[in-house]
Amino acid sequence: MRGKHSKVLRCAALWLLGAGLGLAQAQTTTVAGITPGQFSVNESGAATYRIPIQVPPGVAGMEPKLELSYNSQGGNGLLGMGWSLSGLSAIGRCPRTMAVDGVRGGVNLDMNDRYCLDGQRLILVSGTYGVAGSEYRTELDGFSKIVASGTAGNGVASFTVQTKAGLTMEYGNTADSRIEAQGKATVRVWAVNKISDVKTNYMTFSYTEDDVNGEYYPARIDYAGNASSGTNPAAQIRFNYEARPDILVRYRNGSKSRNALRLASVQTYAGLPLLKSYALSYDTLLAGGSTRVTGIRECDGSGACLPSTTFSWLGGINGMDAAVVATDVNGSGWTSSAYPRRFADVNGDGMPDIVLIDKDEAVAHVFLAKGDGSFLVQPVSTDVNGNGWTESAYPRYLLDVNGDGRADLVMVAESEALVYVFPGQANGSFSQQAISTDVNGSGWISSAYPRRFADVNGDGLLDFVLIDKDEAVPYVFLGKSDGAFATQAVSTDINGSGWTESAYARYLIDVNGDGRADLVMAANSDAQVYVFLGQADGSFSQQAISTDVDGSGWTSSAYVRRFADVNGDGLPDFILIDKDETVPHVFLGKGDGSFVPQAVSTDINGSGWTELAYSRDLVDINGDGRVDLVMTLASEAQTFVFLGQADGTFAQQPIATDISGNGWTLSAYPREFVDVNGDGKMDLILVTQSEAIMHVSLSTFPAALLQSVSKGAEITATFAYKSLTDNTVYTKDVSPNAAVYPKLDLQYAQ
Repeated sequence: MRGKHSKVLRCAALWLLGAGLGLAQAQTTTVAGITPGQFSVNESGAATYRIPIQVPPGVAGMEPKLELSYNSQGGNGLLGMGWSLSGLSAIGRCPRTMAVDGVRGGVNLDMNDRYCLDGQRLILVSGTYGVAGSEYRTELDGFSKIVASGTAGNGVASFTVQTKAGLTMEYGNTADSRIEAQGKATVRVWAVNKISDVKTNYMTFSYTEDDVNGEYYPARIDYAGNASSGTNPAAQIRFNYEARPDILVRYRNGSKSRNALRLASVQTYAGLPLLKSYALSYDTLLAGGSTRVTGIRECDGSGACLPSTTFSWLGGINGMDAAVVATDVNGSGWTSSAYPRRFADVNGDGMPDIVLIDKDEAVAHVFLAKGDGSFLVQPVSTDVNGNGWTESAYPRYLLDVNGDGRADLVMVAESEALVYVFPGQANGSFSQQAISTDVNGSGWISSAYPRRFADVNGDGLLDFVLIDKDEAVPYVFLGKSDGAFATQAVSTDINGSGWTESAYARYLIDVNGDGRADLVMAANSDAQVYVFLGQADGSFSQQAISTDVDGSGWTSSAYVRRFADVNGDGLPDFILIDKDETVPHVFLGKGDGSFVPQAVSTDINGSGWTELAYSRDLVDINGDGRVDLVMTLASEAQTFVFLGQADGTFAQQPIATDISGNGWTLSAYPREFVDVNGDGKMDLILVTQSEAIMHVSLSTFPAALLQSVSKGAEITATFAYKSLTDNTVYTKDVSPNAAVYPKLDLQYAQ
């Protein structure tokens, strides 16, 4: 039965594409009028635009309420960037949260997953969560009764919803509306398949499911039928698709989802005649980039069409700003050898500040970011209490330990595991008095136990982690909201032997997307990756999830290893970059702790891209949620950006910028990539080694945001955007009104 669906999809896809082409080629005329649409700003600050789809009337109001909807905070989906087809209800899996469950989780296709109805969390009323017969309400109670039925893998097979208005809604009660994870019996989405009222008037919803690629697409809606009288549905809505250039590849708990189609048109029927159609036109943001809607044209069945509603998107220069924004801070003697340069958001305004800390005294000087690429020239300085705070004795970290959204100054003794935390303050200073933790045990010298900080138990707070260099036994001291750490370690003696740091590089990253850091070890002699999943108690799984990637010769001396999200699915991918040729090989993260063993490789244009000649960075330069490969010439500040693609590759052709000025050698001006102005795009900072002059080249890549809506020749709506980091549009609460952990006042690039 399951194999049948993929065949149906192939035939249906051909038919749908043919239908779309036939519509485009039909003889049309333009008539006077406009397609109705409404713009607004929602409660989260998103720009929205909605075009209702006019459908033939149903019986007693039983007809679909569909819209083509834009939301500036939306991602790339069935209609490209920001756009979606609204009005099709579904129940999906969602993660556990601290607020409701007291623990953070991911979507793991297991019995720990929770369910959401159209984004609303389902709260258990009776029975066992995820088991047949269990009953739910939505978190914001809409007075609907939701009952689960049957079993399918790790969870239920279907749901029935009884609404306050007397409607009965079925979800996943047909094979095509029960969307299983690729290669599994477990359902990931229960799409609505039927809605009935008390008079037995009904609508049915059909889908085409692509088992091979783990995707599904709405196919048609039939309505104006009545079960009691035996009347068949008299009205219909059809959805037509076309191939998209930006194929979206995502993984969840080992299952792949590959979206290769985008909505081409929506057609409405009353019986056989075509009544109305809405045809969409698209372009892409840069070559191979994200799909964008550029127009929607409404026509009737005879080919009479209203003028297209057209959409323009924000423009800009693709690349880095050739002119730098320079800040020459007050004072002298700011050499890098005496004052290492660090960047962190100390005052919690969503923008990183420059922090210079005296190597010999631990006096911290913070130059606050202004939001335009420059910094205040006068520092906020803190002389912390105590003596002997040399960097050689107490290495420094800038981390948000207490979960208040501000970076804290953390110092850890080299000779033992004494941790001192000086919390960051709203004015950019640090508290002078340390919060100290002397962990239990002895022999915790840094040469034997390198220090790391990561959220292992998923409570939103950083934990202090020591990992034995010779045995890879991790010791986790759980973080507390007051800035201290537990003195007793949670330790894990992982299975296997020979896990020395010289043989296996260690990383603490969230591989499976459950909000907890995992212990990752990658063999230096080849590219074998071993993942020990972080647990809610602060331990790690003893048994590794291993991936032996295809190919040979993947030594760490020949290939630089990185973990970053290239395809934008929220999961880190394993990346190997040839030191001599800069061919990036991406092994996509699958969300279950493993990686796809076959690499997605890009042979970029040009030659001479050696690591010695070009520094390499994996950062999101254009703010699309995917890391880009950025190479900067070591002999000058010429940057080359290879944009990350949705399939895990990089663009072969770079976007180059020759930054103005001379003498920008790597040795004199080390490169840092930081989002200086808080717009969600990484900027290039060149910091003079001999003094503290900051030279910032801002990213000028345009955001994928709608700028204006035109109906015919008339512009009817325009949108202007500012980030949450801009205090003219948003002010974050501060003490005494500031949120207290686990709640957090947010201010970040959005």
